[in-house]
Amino acid sequence: MRRVVVVALSVFTLACGGGASTPTGPLAEVAKQFGTIDCSSTSTDEDRSWCAVTHAGSGPITAPGNTKVRMGLTLALRPSEDPKAAVLERTTLSALFIDASGAKLLNVQPSAAADMNDLIGVVMSIASTLKCVPYSSVLVTKDLSDSLKSESTDLHTLSTDATATVFQGMNTPAIIERVEDLPCGGPVYITLETATDGGMSVSVFPDSDLTILPQ
Repeated sequence: MRRVVVVALSVFTLACGGGASTPTGPLAEVAKQFGTIDCSSTSTDEDRSWCAVTHAGSGPITAPGNTKVRMGLTLALRPSEDPKAAVLERTTLSALFIDASGAKLLNVQPSAAADMNDLIGVVMSIASTLKCVPYSSVLVTKDLSDSLKSESTDLHTLSTDATATVFQGMNTPAIIERVEDLPCGGPVYITLETATDGGMSVSVFPDSDLTILPQ
């Protein structure tokens, strides 16, 4: 069975129109940092894939009772870096596992060169979902679905206080939020890991079930 491991991918951009709400909490500054992206309803900004982040700041989450497996995009940023300068070179495809017992983040790469096209297809379907394309969903192969299921154990405990929900991320503690009431589309999970040098990794995961492609 294939194992999910880390890789950097050049990804397609996705859209979610509308202006940002006024965020609060630990992710408020991150939301402002992504404010360089034009998220208006008429925007043609190539980086509007990350518009959901401008709505971050909703605070602690209520974890789902059953395990959810979600796929999304992760962007690694240097301190105070404009996200628009990093999207093409430093975006990765990631998976989020979450339930009432905890959460886990993994970056995703193909186990063989031939699998790259499959992952490009996943990225495109994530893009369509976050662009609010009618009838879109996150599409994965059965092999990838099986691999993700094999990783959906040993989740890291969620810790919640008045301002945030936190768990152990890929490298450092991660804040997680579930952003609702977006201008288009369904809810989105957003995670943030901050490095000791001030850099950070921000992830966006459409909160929608994966659709397995027919073989």
